[in-house]
Amino acid sequence: MSTSTSVHSNAFNFMSFIEGQVDPRTGLYTCSIKLPELLANQLCGPVVPLHLNFNPLNGADSGFGKGWNLQLSQFNPSNGKLALYTGEVFKVNIEDENTVIPEKKIDSFHFHVLDNNRYRVEHKSGLVEILKVGQGQLAMPVQLISPQGHSVKLNYEAFGTDPLLSSINNADGSQLLTLVRTANEMKLTLHPGTACESVFVLSIIGGETQTIVLPTHDSASWRFVYRFLSGLTCLEHVYTPTAGHETVSYSGKPHYFPGLTNRSLPRVAKHTRDPGFGQPAIETRYSYGSNESGNTNDHNFLGYGSDIAWNDDGLDNLYKVKSSYEYETQEHLWDVSSDRAVRSTRRVFNRFHLILREEVRHKALLESDDTLLVTETEYYIDPLADFKDQPNYCQLPKKVTQIWRKAAYTLPRHTEVVSTTYDDFGNVLIQTNANGVIETNTWYLKEGEEGCPADPQQFVRHLKSKTMTPAHSTYGDAPTLQTRYSYKQYEGLAGNEPWLAISDETVCKDEITLQHSTVSHIEQPNNPFMHGRKLRETLTLNGNTTTTHYAYSETKNARAREPVLQTVTTLIGYDDIHDDPDRQVRKTITLEHSLLSGEPLLSRDDSDVEIAYEYDLLGRVTKETVAPHTDSVASRTYSYKLCNATGQQASQSAINVKGVETVTWLDGHHRVVKETRQDADALCGRLNAVREIYRANYNHLEQKVSETVIDWEREKDVCLTSLFNYDVWGEQCSMIRPDGIAEHEVTDPINRTTTQWVEGMGKTITSNNLFDKPDSVRRIDLGGVQISEHVYQYDGLGRTAEEVDAAGNWTRYEYDAFNRMTKTILPDSSEIVREYVAHNKEDLPIKISVNGQVLGEQAFDGLDRMTVSITGGRKSVYSFAPGQRQPKRVTRPSGNQAGYAYKPELGDEPAQRIAVESTASYEYDSQNARLLRTVELNTTLERRYFSSGELKSEHISHAGEEPYVMGYEYSLNARLLSYTDVLGQTQTYEYDDFTRLKSTRLGLLCSTFGYNAHGQLTRIETVDEAGGNTQRLCIDLEYDEFGRERKRTFDLGAGIVQTLEQTYDEVDRLIQRTLSNGSEELRDEYYNYDSRSRLCDYKCSGSQVPVDPYGKSIQCQVFGFDAVDNITFVETTFEGGRNESCYEYGNIFDPCQLTALTNSFQPDYPARLEFHYDADGNLIRDEAGRTLTYDSLGRLSSISV
Repeated sequence: MSTSTSVHSNAFNFMSFIEGQVDPRTGLYTCSIKLPELLANQLCGPVVPLHLNFNPLNGADSGFGKGWNLQLSQFNPSNGKLALYTGEVFKVNIEDENTVIPEKKIDSFHFHVLDNNRYRVEHKSGLVEILKVGQGQLAMPVQLISPQGHSVKLNYEAFGTDPLLSSINNADGSQLLTLVRTANEMKLTLHPGTACESVFVLSIIGGETQTIVLPTHDSASWRFVYRFLSGLTCLEHVYTPTAGHETVSYSGKPHYFPGLTNRSLPRVAKHTRDPGFGQPAIETRYSYGSNESGNTNDHNFLGYGSDIAWNDDGLDNLYKVKSSYEYETQEHLWDVSSDRAVRSTRRVFNRFHLILREEVRHKALLESDDTLLVTETEYYIDPLADFKDQPNYCQLPKKVTQIWRKAAYTLPRHTEVVSTTYDDFGNVLIQTNANGVIETNTWYLKEGEEGCPADPQQFVRHLKSKTMTPAHSTYGDAPTLQTRYSYKQYEGLAGNEPWLAISDETVCKDEITLQHSTVSHIEQPNNPFMHGRKLRETLTLNGNTTTTHYAYSETKNARAREPVLQTVTTLIGYDDIHDDPDRQVRKTITLEHSLLSGEPLLSRDDSDVEIAYEYDLLGRVTKETVAPHTDSVASRTYSYKLCNATGQQASQSAINVKGVETVTWLDGHHRVVKETRQDADALCGRLNAVREIYRANYNHLEQKVSETVIDWEREKDVCLTSLFNYDVWGEQCSMIRPDGIAEHEVTDPINRTTTQWVEGMGKTITSNNLFDKPDSVRRIDLGGVQISEHVYQYDGLGRTAEEVDAAGNWTRYEYDAFNRMTKTILPDSSEIVREYVAHNKEDLPIKISVNGQVLGEQAFDGLDRMTVSITGGRKSVYSFAPGQRQPKRVTRPSGNQAGYAYKPELGDEPAQRIAVESTASYEYDSQNARLLRTVELNTTLERRYFSSGELKSEHISHAGEEPYVMGYEYSLNARLLSYTDVLGQTQTYEYDDFTRLKSTRLGLLCSTFGYNAHGQLTRIETVDEAGGNTQRLCIDLEYDEFGRERKRTFDLGAGIVQTLEQTYDEVDRLIQRTLSNGSEELRDEYYNYDSRSRLCDYKCSGSQVPVDPYGKSIQCQVFGFDAVDNITFVETTFEGGRNESCYEYGNIFDPCQLTALTNSFQPDYPARLEFHYDADGNLIRDEAGRTLTYDSLGRLSSISV
């Protein structure tokens, strides 16, 4: 922005204006195009963002066309106007050696006068800019300096009377960017003379930038059409590289200046964004001032209608207004078909351009009420004081209140409040969130104190501590955690001031250290390549320290033919033994990043598995290659099409590792509207025919209203279209499935509920709290009656502390400071206790016990690999090769070992398994790593696949025998169409238009399936015509409103019809099941459960009661359990007696291993059965006295009597 021609208002200092589109404060349309940012000095910094911005207030062509400019900081000494690269503009008053910036409240930057033509801007972010007066009267940045002292140099040449950026160079003089302006063209060349050279070309005709051509093979471009209004060049049409078309229409009534009759600013009345390709345009209309007035006395951001007269003194005129001045704008999302607003947003601003109120009103359909979301913001502002007398943090929100309600009613409503306090430098001190959690920050003094040296530029910006205080809760014991930070001072590069970086971070609870981490950086001020890079990190918990080392070098990437930064990262576990190669616990990863673009080009792990990346000149990935230069090389390639004229369509092509191409077609708003794929399996009879697989449509609110997934059933395209509906809040509320059945999910932000149901069925209502977690889940039947409720309680950090199911059974939970569950108390008061690794805070349990009895233990090394597993006292040991995630050897409790070899480039599955009895080998597809062949003990399995990844055939062969062959046929989306078994019999599957299974046939046996209006399976009819004697079985199913099967009717033919009826309790447990034959009751069963939902009581009556293995007809059974879910006894009542079975678990190390079973009813039941196990826990003698043997891998190998 050229500061000499700008209207000054702090309304332009808010990000909505800086980022472009129609600004809600000013009504001006701006445009911002982000070019690839420049990563300077071999990625050491500083980062130079490149934003091409259009602002109609900048009427001069300063090299980029009227209104266009690269957003660089600049200072005009003649009028004191300072424009920062952030987009903010301030008036600077220079008084002797002091500078005063009246409108700068927050200490976000410092401005210093170095001499008559040089100035220094220090940003709180750490960036330093040196501005110098050169061509013309403007001081432009000539040097940008990072906190570590790395810098870039900016050079200029004259363009008329103004300076025009001509190049940006690294500190060593190499060029990052060159700019060349000719009569009708501006060329911006990034990384000139390198493999990453990219040229952006601005075509400038008559001073107007008409196109910006991107460095793509199709010369994609932005295209612009302008309109001259009120002396300003305004954008009227914008055509984007993705074929979008924006049209900006301006109001016949402009913004007026206070006290001036001959000056005005245009403002947008309508903004239309047309995505093309059959999708509706998005039309937004704007109005200004009060909704009621509609006259030229409306307030605006310039201060019109106040008691001031406009003064071009570089200060915000509205700040001078003494009264309580407000202005507002309205934004209406318009439905052209009904000619009405469907969403209106009203914004009210105060005299300091701070938003006070935003009302988003969704216009409902006629049968519903409009909804309103109101956001009210309070500030630390004295309404009677001038801006200069306001607190430094007056522009920061004090309290933000959000209210959800119906527009026509003030109640009911839902309100959320976030309040914040600040120090005088704008740093957050205390933030109280809507859920009650309080975040408290303290900051180091700029003069320095213990833990932090003095800030080199005298900013208060270094966080000292952050404390998270839980919300009030009567449940659980949520901890208050504090994180403390310390900083270290490092030297800057030669000739630069020192800089600070975090050195220590400590997490504490009640003054007890839970975790301590350190960071150190390379301090070599005479070595620019190394200086400032991260050197070492440590993480210490419970005295266990994990260390990460970083090493850097400059090399050249062979594939990309460009210099790269090679970073070798070595993670060293807490248990690493450096001098013992077999006990080293460390992992090394090598990364290569382009020194020009910063993009990753190569990653390599300890297994020498490489992944290489290639990019185009816009930084888009064009190729990903795994294991380059090996036999397992596999690549995915991508290509892109953008637009340079109307009628074209943007798309992206992706070719997978098997060479199958999928093309994604986009509309002008970057949304997917269609996808096509090659038919690589010739399902339609033509190899690689291009067939459609997806399409989507959107509405005028930019909501997806339909999507069609297209499955290929041989040559047939099966189109499955889903429709989406939206509620009065603009959220999706239902989906009409391809079968026409509606699934609803309605979110009510007023009552904070989510209601889910399938049309015609019962509803589930979830009430949510301010942690966005459920307080209760209720189920409502079709009569509106609540049949169940599950309730949750939380601690002050939103962690579940207790839940009570619909049957009234509670479960309680406890956690450690890292949110890992440490204790679960079950409804019968049994306690499950979990312990975790001591060396980090991940969810890696090392012990689990119930009521003090240990069930299992694990051990993990410093790379989080499980090295020991103990279950029931049986210990398995896992050994690893250096840096590998998968074990090279597993030692079972018996001492048997199995060795494993891998091809890491093909994944984690083994290529070879060496056991005592045999060696198994596995071969994988070198491109997609699917299993192709495995051989073990003269048995070979071979597999082939479709291009979709589904199995096509399997061949199993034994030495000297004919192979067994199985064949499969699938649709593209994995629906099984046919299966041929090893006998050559083919079973076929037929589907209806909604891809529900319709029938299946195997020879003369056929089953057909029917569905009800809810999409549930309701009928299965099976017909067997084998032997010329047709047999038929029909099964009809009925469900309750929650999808639970309540009745099943069996038509067995010959007039025999049986029914099976089922009843459930409030937590979906089966409580009664009745089998009847007409009026005859065959079996009537009742089930009862304990508080842990274990079956404890079973009763049965009828003519077909179940019979146990000893021929007894069961009338009643009672079950007993212990704390670890072992059955301890079963009491069975039958006609003529009762038997009590007692279960013994005699292994003191394995409380879940059944060792004996005794029965009381003699001699019908065996008095005592004993079970024996081997060292690996395998059963070796069963209840029948049979002997079972296993191989060294625990697989059953023989059974003998």
